[in-house]
Amino acid sequence: SIHHMKNLVMRSVYLLIGAVLFLVFSSSQISASAGCVPVYGGGVSCPRPAEVLLNKTVRNPATGVYVDNILPTDNTNYLPGAIVPFHIKVQNSGDETLSLVTVTDSIPSFTDYSSIDGAENPSYDTNSRKLTFTVSNLAGNTSRTLTLNLRVVSEAAFPENKTLVCPINIVDAVSSNNGTDHDESQFCVQRAVEVPQVPKAGPENWILIFSGLTLTYFLGKKLRGFSLIKLESKS
Repeated sequence: SIHHMKNLVMRSVYLLIGAVLFLVFSSSQISASAGCVPVYGGGVSCPRPAEVLLNKTVRNPATGVYVDNILPTDNTNYLPGAIVPFHIKVQNSGDETLSLVTVTDSIPSFTDYSSIDGAENPSYDTNSRKLTFTVSNLAGNTSRTLTLNLRVVSEAAFPENKTLVCPINIVDAVSSNNGTDHDESQFCVQRAVEVPQVPKAGPENWILIFSGLTLTYFLGKKLRGFSLIKLESKS
């Protein structure tokens, strides 16, 4: 009976050791398939999942520097007909590769879509005023920056009751792992202010001025001579 108990205990120990080894082997297989690596001292280090991030900036027309927003108080405005450049930075903040990122840019009022540099498969819908393009195979911890150019509407299309408008350009992204992000950038457009021009004195104006001075001089001499004659006759 004691011998039988020993056999049961040993069998239980073997089963327990086997179960522990199976769990360790299975977890190591799962970790390896997920790209995890053992860490010295115990444990594993696994890569961060891919994550899409957006950053949109607009070019300051006075300094040429790309900034998050141009506010009405900045007194740095675009004029009708001008090109407004934007930078759209698409970033993967994770360690794994994003196979595809689809970006949608909503073109704001008082502007028209002009062009985009560095985008894959750009497509602009004139009805919805949305520009769509893709970024493929974005490796972990890398980014791509694209340049979007918008043209401000002409003076004739500018609202008559406003001298300053500040539209907001919105951009959204959806990644292949169902990640999303959103960003926006504001800028200001000012109606061109007409400054009264002082007439320039061209050659034709100089002739008129000289003629007027000459006429005034001779009239003055005539009147002076007439006055002298009257004085002499009285004396």
